[in-house]
Amino acid sequence: MKLLSRLSQAKVRASTIAHRIARRHMRRWRPERRGLSSGIPKTALPILEKSRTEWLDHTQVRDYALCVSRLAIAYAAAGAPEQACVAADEVIGLAQGLGSRRVVGQIDLLYRRLARWRQDPAVARVRGRLKVLIDSFKPETEAGR
Repeated sequence: MKLLSRLSQAKVRASTIAHRIARRHMRRWRPERRGLSSGIPKTALPILEKSRTEWLDHTQVRDYALCVSRLAIAYAAAGAPEQACVAADEVIGLAQGLGSRRVVGQIDLLYRRLARWRQDPAVARVRGRLKVLIDSFKPETEAGR
């Protein structure tokens, strides 16, 4: 029984460490400040993907949504619109009930990063959903513009 408890604690500690590393990396990599040629999105992908898959603390929804939104931005910046759309679908579901302007700010950046593939039907569908979410955070006078 003690062995199982220790194994469980070790898993939680490992997940917490991975989460902290991902958060530290996310703070350094501000996608809104980086160009597409910086190479950072490709280095961020494995870290963000690992953090996404090993996320244990489901009470930190905003942080998780930020992680997934930055993962989607990194995929788009790396030229992988399909993976960006998969992550975008997940973050849309999280953001709809969250009400976080920080997350919506990342979603707005993702919307702009996906613009070069707007002719692709899957990307167009995701961009439409992103736009609705972005507009829901703007004052009524701006939303129609």
